[in-house]
Order: sequence, then C-alpha cells, then structure tokens
Amino acid sequence: TEDQQPLIGVNVLEKGTTNGTVSDIDGSYNLNVDANAVLVFSYVGYETKEVAIKGKTTVNITLDPASQMLEDVVVIGYKKEIKSDISAAVSSVKAKDIEKLQVLGVDQALQGQVPGLQVTQATGAPGDDIAVRIRGAGTLGNNNPLFIIDGVPTTGNINMFSTNDIESIEVLKDGAAAAIYGSRAANGVILITTKKGKAGKPQFTFDAYTGFQEVFSLPELLNAEEYLTIRNEAITNANTLRDPRRQLETYNPAILDTLPDVNWLDEVFRTAPIQRYSLSATGGGDGGTYYVLGEYLNQQGIYRGQGFEKYTLRLNGEIGGKSRFKIGNNIALSFTDRDIIGSSGDGAGPGNELSGIRYALIAAPVFPIRYENGQYINTSTELGDPMLFGDGNANPLAFIDATDWNQQRYRIFGNVYVDWEILKGLSFRTNLGGDFFFQNEKLFKERLSAAIYDPSSLSEGRVFEQNLIWNNLLNYSQNFGKHRVSGLLGMEAIQNKANYLGASANNFFRTDPLFRYLDNSVTEDISNVGVSGVETEWALLSYFAQVGYTFDNRYVINAAVRRDGSSRFGRDNRYGVFPSVSVAWNVSNEPFFANADFISSLKLRASWGQLGNQEI
Repeated sequence: TEDQQPLIGVNVLEKGTTNGTVSDIDGSYNLNVDANAVLVFSYVGYETKEVAIKGKTTVNITLDPASQMLEDVVVIGYKKEIKSDISAAVSSVKAKDIEKLQVLGVDQALQGQVPGLQVTQATGAPGDDIAVRIRGAGTLGNNNPLFIIDGVPTTGNINMFSTNDIESIEVLKDGAAAAIYGSRAANGVILITTKKGKAGKPQFTFDAYTGFQEVFSLPELLNAEEYLTIRNEAITNANTLRDPRRQLETYNPAILDTLPDVNWLDEVFRTAPIQRYSLSATGGGDGGTYYVLGEYLNQQGIYRGQGFEKYTLRLNGEIGGKSRFKIGNNIALSFTDRDIIGSSGDGAGPGNELSGIRYALIAAPVFPIRYENGQYINTSTELGDPMLFGDGNANPLAFIDATDWNQQRYRIFGNVYVDWEILKGLSFRTNLGGDFFFQNEKLFKERLSAAIYDPSSLSEGRVFEQNLIWNNLLNYSQNFGKHRVSGLLGMEAIQNKANYLGASANNFFRTDPLFRYLDNSVTEDISNVGVSGVETEWALLSYFAQVGYTFDNRYVINAAVRRDGSSRFGRDNRYGVFPSVSVAWNVSNEPFFANADFISSLKLRASWGQLGNQEI
C-alpha cells in the first residue's frame, strides 16, 4: 500500500491469459510467466496497475487507493463496507453533500437527501426539535429512528451537533440492514460518522455564515374598514337569527377616523438575523492525529421573543498512527440556550401552551397596541365593547412580553476506543461510550386578564439522563482471489438512568425578572404549589454476529442475527432474537453489461429482517 503495508489477497494476473495467483499474508506471490509478460495487479479499493517484467525475476509494486472506491466505502452494521458488497437498503450522504447546504442542524441536513426519509419541524421556531421518519410512522408511540454517532447509540435530539462535524451519514432503511441493531431498530437506523484527524502539518479551517430570515406567504388579514364592515354584517345576522326584539346598533363607518388600523402579523413577525462561526484544526504525524472544532450559532426567530444560541466543541484524536494498536476518542460538548414563545396550540389540555400566533390571527385590527403612556393594552376587555374589539382577545405583543420561557441544555457525548489489528484482516475493537444530558427549563407567565395567564405562575423543570454503552467487536475480512469473505462477532451492554424533577407555583406579588423564582410566590393555598419527581433505569445486553460473502464483485449474500436482553421485561420473556438475510446481484459488473450505454449501474437485491419495538 501507499504506507508500505503488505496486502493479502491481491490478484496478480498475466495480461491476456488466465494465468494468475494472489498475494499471501506478507504480500508475497510466485507466478511463472514469460520473460516479456505484463503483470496486472488488482485489489478492491485500489487502482489497478500494469507492470512489464522486461526479464526481471522480482517485481515489487505499491498500490494507490482508488478515489472512486474510497468514495463508495460506507459504514454499516458496526463496520465499513464497499457499496458493491451491500445487499440491503442503505442510503449514504457524504460531507460534500452537506457542505453545500446552508442548514443549521444535522437533522435538517438530511432533508431531501435520502429517498423515503421525512424531516419535519412542528413550528419552525429556532431550536425546535425536528421529527425524522424513515418510511413513515411505524407505531403509535415513539417513531424516532435510532441514531448511531461514532458507535454510540441515541434516540435523543441531534440538533446539538454541528453539520461541520460530519464526515458521512448512512441511513439503514429496511429490516435486513437494521436487524444487526436489534430491538431498537424498528424505526430505522441512521449512522453518523464525524470527521477524524489527517496526518500532516496543522490545517485550520474557518467557516462563517450570516444572513437574514423572513416570513413567507402570510395570510392576508382584514384592515380596519373591512373588519368594521364584516362586524356590522355579523351584528345584523345575529339580530335576525336570535331575537328581533333585541336590536344592536351597528357601527357608523365614520368612527374609522378614530380607530387604529393594525396588521398584527406585521407587528409580531420580523426580519431576523442568523449567524454561525466555526473554526477547526487537524493534523498529526506517525504517532497519531487530531481534529478539533469549535462553533458558535445564533439564530433569532422571525416571531418576536424567540431565539436560539448554540456552543459546540468537538475533540477527536487517535494515537498509534500506522501501528496495529490504536487508542482514540470522539468527544462532543455542547450547550444550547433557547427562548420560546408558544406558536402552536390553544392552551387546552396539559402541556399545551397558548399560541401567540393564534392571538395575532384573531385580534381585531381596530384594537390599539398601547395606552398613551406607552404601556401595552393587555386585552380587548380593558377597552370595553366586546362587539367591536372581540371578547377577551390578548394583545399579541403583550402576550410575548408576559411570557418568559427559557430552555437550556448541556450535553457531553462521545466515546473512547482501543483498536488492535491482531492479524492482517482480523481486528478487535473495544468501545466505551457515554451520553450525558442535562436540561433546565423555566416558564414564567405574567397575568394578562381573568382569562389569560391567570394567575401569574412559574414552572421549572430539571432533567438529567445518562446513557453508558460498552461494546466489543471482533472483525474479520479477507480476499481469496475472486472471493471476499467477512465476519463479525460482538457484544453490547447499555445502561440508562434518568431523573426528572419539576416544581410550580402561582400568585406572584412582584413579577420583575429578578423576582421570578419559586420562593417569591405569595400563595397560601397549598394546592397552588406543585412538585413532581421520578427516576427511571433500564439496561440492555446484546450479542450479535454477521457474515458476508462476495464473489467476483457480482454476487453478494449477507446474514446477521442479534439477541437482545432487556430489563424492561420479566425474567421468562427477557430476550428476543432478530435475524436477517439479504442477497444482491451487481448486474453492472457482468461482462454482458459493459456495452450498456443507457444505464450507468444496476443492482438487484432481496432482503428479509425481523425487528422489534424501539421502546424495548
């Protein structure tokens, strides 16, 4: 190879004949040929090379990596595979595909990149969690896919990571591809590989992105004159339908001169700036490599009162260089700070907050914004005459001012690993990973009226969750002429602990920001104070195996099986087995396909796999 490592299984062929052999474990070979023969050296993942003997008895060569073949290497099932050896449904997104997109989150980078993958955001608010669905919703409960980031699994939010971190993303869409991940792969699996260090002199990359966001395609609201006309029609119709004896006077259009004309959507929406800055460094030598990235993101919401800040630091390193024993790490630290204003829902039911957008859509255009002293008019009931202004409608700007909703998240995510190449083609890897997540959320609602935010209230919540993962992998891959075989044995242990604590109180005499703490509640009724807390714990122990065989880069068969044991089930039903098998035919590599100009590549495949429930 280019780093002077011997290659086993290199095909050595006398050009124009069927006379050939393969290299042994030391890269050596013996072949009887004519003195003027030309030797052809070929190996999967490397450029084919032809060498004229010219009477020499010893021919040593160096094979260079094939750039196209390296581009076709993807991560799947705890190991790397060449695309031609994959017989299940897998879609790949490379770093170059992500870099051309101006997106803020890893989940958004998947949007429109993978067939059958749906990426949706409920509200579009900055920092709002995004739903990722692989071929639709599969259950009535949790439909999130399983994310595997550098070998560490998670079903949590991934917008805390940076798109500049990503080297590649693989989406495992069918049962055969995902079965190696067992019970938690029911909704599909997304594998994310982050960037690693590159040997050489230190290289620094600075990336800056800034811009503005504007709302698009808002509905057209009635102006004051149109509103007054419709209001008069409504009064007339109400009189006719109810009681002819109950006559209400309609409004004289002349009062338009005394009323404001407010477009509430223009008041609550704005042009919002966005900026992102990242600086990365990579380098190293024979002893190891490193990759460091720091990033800052600030996104203001197009809806007033909303905003999102993110700080990210990634540290990836490996020592061991070209030796057979390597130690490395992939660590990401992130902090996000999000200001929230409810922009969906109507406040009905637990956990459903009031929507500022809803008030902007129903507030009357003749409803003034402020008193003469500059203070907000909280609701239309303060003005009287509900027939003109509406009954109890909140001033959308006052609603924003009365809502103090902040969410902060801290996360440490990553792993340390040891890689040992026991023999050429046989390696062992042990990997210890962790996902530590802490969230602090605070919502203060200042009273607006007897119907809205009454009384003033404060809710606070704390969440701490830790996920520990340990897996051990024995991986084998070897070429024997036109035959390529691979095998994988592994075990994985996962332990999860989560602690939730919440508290709330009503009635605050002082509502200044400095007094928005639970101790400042003046309530005397214990029913107006709430405290809740719960701790959960579960564990998963798994064993798995995978085998693959490829003949002449044309015919492929893969099989895998995983046995999961979950603490969430009773002793008699604790384990489940998840097998899969898949086959593929690379028609493009058949000799008869060489002259097919109408299509670039063709692969036929069939697969079957059994998956469980992600909640196991």
